[in-house]
Amino acid sequence: MDYIIIISIGWLVCGAICAFVASAKNRTALGWFFTGCLFGLLAVIIIFALSPLDSDDDLMEENDESISFVCNECRQQILIDKKDLKNIDTIVCSNCGNEIQLNHGNKNNNQKRH
Repeated sequence: MDYIIIISIGWLVCGAICAFVASAKNRTALGWFFTGCLFGLLAVIIIFALSPLDSDDDLMEENDESISFVCNECRQQILIDKKDLKNIDTIVCSNCGNEIQLNHGNKNNNQKRH
């Protein structure tokens, strides 16, 4: 009976470690908590090996001719010419159909699932 309690606490600790590391890497903490509880040390090793995701502040990059957006749903890069950007209010990701609402003059954009 004591072994079951100790093993259960070990699995919960693995879940907590996975959630903490996932949060630091801009990944879903709740999902990684359950993954850590289910798979234990294997999940801890995997989350440590994964690279961090880009934060929402880094979703837009500019160069001389175009602006690059990154879809929050599928992480697909979307290039828009600067001259066309003035006439566009919504960008639709060609990969997953996610709609990106543009706030002209504001770097942060709102996204909604189509």
